[in-house]
Amino acid sequence: MGRGPLAVFVAVLAIAGLAALGYMTKSREVIASTPSAYTGLTVPLPVPAKGEACADEILFDTNAGIARFGATAPAGAPAPAIEVTAQGYPTGEYRSDYRSSYRVAGGWTGQRQLDVPLQPPPKAVFGTLCVRVLDDRAIDLVGTEDGRAFARPTVRVNGVVSPLELTLRLMEPGRHSYLSRLGQMTTHASTLKPFGAWWMWVLALALLVVAPLGVWATIRTALATDAGLAEDRPAPMGPIPSERVRRWYAAVPVWGRIAVALAVVTAWLFYWGLNTHVFQNDEDQYVYLSRWLWTDFPRSLWNFDVYGRGLQRLEVWMLALPAVLTDSPWSLALGRLLNAAAFVSTAIPVYLIGRILGLRPRWAALPALLSAVVPWAVVTTALLTENLAYPAFVWVLYTTVRTTLRPSPGNDVLALVAILVAGLSRSALLALAPMLPLTVLATSWRCGSIRTVLRDHVVLWGTIAVALVAVVPGLAGVGPTSGLATRLAGGYGTPWNIGVWTLVEKSGRYFSRIVTGTGFFAAAAGVPWLAVQLARTRDPARFAFSFGAVVSALLLFYALGSAGPDERYIVYLAPLVLLPAVTALALRELTPLGLGIGSVLAAALVLAEPWQSDQGPFMFFIWPAETFYARTAGLRLDSWLPGDAGTALAIVGLALGLAGVAVAMMLKWAPARLAGAPAVVLVAAVALSIPLQANYALSKHVDGAGSRSGPGLRARAFVDSNVPHGATVGELALGVGQTADFTYTWQEVQFYNQRVKTVFAPPGPNAAAVPPGDALVSGVEYDDATGLVRSPRPLTDYMVVPTQPEGAHLAGDVVASLSYIPVALLKVAKPARMLWRGSGFALDGTPPPTGGDVRVYGRGTCAGVGLAAPAGADATWRIEGDDGRVSTGTIPAGKTGSIKVPLPQLAARGYGDLKLTGTARVFAATVYPTCA
Repeated sequence: MGRGPLAVFVAVLAIAGLAALGYMTKSREVIASTPSAYTGLTVPLPVPAKGEACADEILFDTNAGIARFGATAPAGAPAPAIEVTAQGYPTGEYRSDYRSSYRVAGGWTGQRQLDVPLQPPPKAVFGTLCVRVLDDRAIDLVGTEDGRAFARPTVRVNGVVSPLELTLRLMEPGRHSYLSRLGQMTTHASTLKPFGAWWMWVLALALLVVAPLGVWATIRTALATDAGLAEDRPAPMGPIPSERVRRWYAAVPVWGRIAVALAVVTAWLFYWGLNTHVFQNDEDQYVYLSRWLWTDFPRSLWNFDVYGRGLQRLEVWMLALPAVLTDSPWSLALGRLLNAAAFVSTAIPVYLIGRILGLRPRWAALPALLSAVVPWAVVTTALLTENLAYPAFVWVLYTTVRTTLRPSPGNDVLALVAILVAGLSRSALLALAPMLPLTVLATSWRCGSIRTVLRDHVVLWGTIAVALVAVVPGLAGVGPTSGLATRLAGGYGTPWNIGVWTLVEKSGRYFSRIVTGTGFFAAAAGVPWLAVQLARTRDPARFAFSFGAVVSALLLFYALGSAGPDERYIVYLAPLVLLPAVTALALRELTPLGLGIGSVLAAALVLAEPWQSDQGPFMFFIWPAETFYARTAGLRLDSWLPGDAGTALAIVGLALGLAGVAVAMMLKWAPARLAGAPAVVLVAAVALSIPLQANYALSKHVDGAGSRSGPGLRARAFVDSNVPHGATVGELALGVGQTADFTYTWQEVQFYNQRVKTVFAPPGPNAAAVPPGDALVSGVEYDDATGLVRSPRPLTDYMVVPTQPEGAHLAGDVVASLSYIPVALLKVAKPARMLWRGSGFALDGTPPPTGGDVRVYGRGTCAGVGLAAPAGADATWRIEGDDGRVSTGTIPAGKTGSIKVPLPQLAARGYGDLKLTGTARVFAATVYPTCA
């Protein structure tokens, strides 16, 4: 064995050492401690004028020289001056005289991150950190609210426990490198470990010295063994243990194996969809319309007034099937399954196109399977039209290539139907219509059959002629088709005057996400292959596909000219990259020049476009490819590479381009080194990067914004799950049910419960949402002396009602109530009447300083009031009856109680009044025959 291997090993070790040295010497902020849980959504933590917010159980270490938290100035006004005080506990086991104060000047606006200097204590102490407002203006601190994780500190605002947490970090002053903090880090690492800090130094020395020596010893042994062999021979492949298994596997056709794989992918996506417990506005519309569809069937199929999104309605039709077969939660679960299956079905036309391009079944299966597990598969967690539009787009491309190669009236009809279905799935895909005739003409011209093209596609040209006669006058505002194009496009029309440079910039941003989302090298190999086919090939199949792919991409970019930045709008481009890349690889048409140029251009595009790593809680759904790349290549590698996250992204982009160029050079001058195992490893790495990105986006979205840990689908479908068949259900939108804050609550109820068919509202304008097909009953009132309900139509058998104390509350048996939204399901008492009414209370039931009023209805001599105390503090209460009697008491922290108050006049009048003051929260009231 020569010195070459040792030199290579030392060079690799030196490069790794330089990277490690850069990592160890990079200056960083040092976090002394993080008292708060930085999880969930950030929410305002209000502190009133001259008020004070204090967080207890804070550990102030000897290096805690900065308190970092966020604050927001009042809207339209400058922030007030505040005083931040860190102090030890004055009494108790952890008593300390430590105190440090700092005044933060006001006058700034908007939201700021405040780094407040503190004088660290001489030794670690427990204590509190208080923020006191010095001016007559309030301020909002940046808090967090998350039921999944809790911090040790409790925040009190003016002595009252807040359910929110203060997002707080204690920092060490200045910036320091890991190398300068080795001693401190070793001491921290040895905490609660046996042997002490010296053991950590021994382990570190072993890692730095023993591990490299062990690797070199292993390399030497392997090289010596290899040199002793007489000749290199491929290792014999071991037989499959079971001959029966081998025969069974060989007997299964490729399409059968693909079907099994697609079934597994569908189940995987369905699992994530089933664990997603949020919905978006578009989903809300589709679900409502799917239930409305059957109220005016079949005219509703082509109704362009109730549903104003043009031709796009296939998602609504599909969701209508489970909606008519069963109730929630099964109808929604089946809808998610259908959406996942539709998305995965994209693999079928991808596979068929691969076979047309000459790929063997196993190779054609690769782009087919990858197209089903792209990062944008996260869209299957929502009931959105892209799940249908994605396969529809590829079917248009397949049928276009098919009728181009095998012209016949039947194939023309199939291609035209595919365009119609694509338009039904998403109006923007109507822009694909020109692709069919353009591909037919271009392929006929290139491949020598231009003379017979009119005769071969009679159905196609006849359809185009009819469409031109019908549509062109309508575009000019003449004839019966005037306005037809606008109605077909709905709200998704693209303006004719969109700027060319704007379109180029937007298309570049879109395609850069396709490049990273498909593993970079797929685009580097696939795009040059498309260019070569367009420029040189005379093969009809290859040219028809390449021309159709490029034209469909350009038409799609134009259709998206006025669309938003959501990546799901460009999921259609993934097969247009994966198919040519796999074809170039499988048919050995991957040229060094093409791969090199493709790698340079792909890297230039990735380097030129901006990448954001934090764009809100839905970033893993809206921008899955961008978020994965920005967070893995940017944030993760930032800690290992010099500079900031932007520098890390630049280094990674450059490295990807150089890697592609290096592979191209080896393909040119040393192709044998890429044969066999190296090629398998490269292809596998690129292929695996695609489902890894998909799983990253799915897990991050569902675990975060998707509220996986929240109540499940069955809990949210509390109406459909508890109401017997044949009973009627409505919602009573009175009191807080008519406020803007309650809008989302009603949406939640209506989305997950399809049996709610009627909205009962008070006289006047109604603020509660009424889904299409549901009935609105306005004019619901009640007698304030008796509580009897007056309604233009009888109330339903069951009613969903608000549970917040403000407003009137219907009498009935509580069938189900929810903990995450303030509503309950009641079986309505007959005759319909109110049980009690509250006025003056906050949303959580806390009475104002002047007191809140409760009126109860019924025949008895005693009123019962349900009170609750917030977590972390006892709550006091005072109740005064309308006869002047006063009752007082205390509710323990986190507990509830039922307080009985004698009301002698109740039996005679039918109602009684109570005045509540204190800190206890009212949540219910009723009437008892006696207080015994």
